Amino acid sequence: LTCSESLSKNGEGSKTWMTIPRLVVLQSDFSQPDWDAKLAQLLWQEVMKGSKSFVSGYVNLLTQGDSWTVNQLPKLPPSTAPDSIRHWTTEEKSMLSTNQAGQRLLDLEEQQKQIWQTKFNNVRGMTWEQFEWAMEVVHSRAFCGDFGIGGGSSLPPAVTIASPAVAGLAGSIYYVQFHGQNDAILLGLAALAAIPALVNLLKQDPPVAVLLPLIDSANHLEEANSRIEYSSLNDSFTLSGGSNCIVKEGNGKPNQLFISYGKKKDTELLLNYGFLRGVPSEGDSSTRRRKLAEKFLANNS
Repeated sequence: LTCSESLSKNGEGSKTWMTIPRLVVLQSDFSQPDWDAKLAQLLWQEVMKGSKSFVSGYVNLLTQGDSWTVNQLPKLPPSTAPDSIRHWTTEEKSMLSTNQAGQRLLDLEEQQKQIWQTKFNNVRGMTWEQFEWAMEVVHSRAFCGDFGIGGGSSLPPAVTIASPAVAGLAGSIYYVQFHGQNDAILLGLAALAAIPALVNLLKQDPPVAVLLPLIDSANHLEEANSRIEYSSLNDSFTLSGGSNCIVKEGNGKPNQLFISYGKKKDTELLLNYGFLRGVPSEGDSSTRRRKLAEKFLANNS
C-alpha cells in the first residue's frame, strides 16, 4: 500500500492509517477447527456474486480486476501467493530437500494439503481447485485474534426482544396510569430490560478470523509497530501504528505502508505467503523460487 502524510493522530507517536467498517469484513469463529474452511466458503460465495457482492471491490482486488470473471469458470482467479511452495514444481521443490529444514518444510506442505482435503470433504458448491484458491487467500491474508467482536447473543431472539419491550410497557403503565412512585419496582423493571445486554456483556467473546479489505494488502515488516483493533462504537476495524510502518522507497516512488503479521518463521512464510525477507519479488517465477530456496537454506543450515 502507498500512503500520504495526511494521517490522523491516534495517541502519542501513533497514527491511524485506515478504518474499515465491519460491514465489508468477512469473518469466522477462530475457535472452531474449520474456521478457515468456513471463511474460504464465505469468500468464494462473494467471488461468485461478482459485481453484486457487498465486497465487490475486495473481490476485484483478489481476482486482479478484469483478468478474471465468473464467466471464465472453471478457470481460477490468479493466485494470491504465487510463490508459496504449493505452486513449486517438483524440480523446484527438490532444491529444498538438500537439508533437514527444507525437508521438514516439504513435509509440512504435504500435511497441510491433507488437512485441507479432509476439510474439503465437508464443503459443498466448490471444486477442490476453487477451495484451495480460497484457502490460500485465507491463510495468507486473514487476521486472527480476540478482537472483542462477540459471537452474537446467547439468548433466544424472543427473549432478547421481549425482555426490554415488556419491561418498557410495564414501566409506562405503572408510572403513567398508576402514578407509581415505588423505586424498587421501577428498578426491577429496569433490570428486566437490561437482562439481554448484561448476558451479552458477561459472555466471553470467541476469537475470530477476519479478512480486512485494504488492510490485508499491506506488506509484512516484522518490526513495524502496527496495531489492528476493533471498536464497537463505530463497528469498525482500525489500523494504526508508528512511523516505522512507513518505508520510503526513493527514486520518486511513493512511500509504502507496512504492517507486522507477527513473528513468522521462514517455514510459515514460504508455506503460506511465498516470500522471505531480503529476497526481491522481481523476475520470473523460476528465478524467484531459486533465490527463495537459496535464502531459506542459508537461514536454516
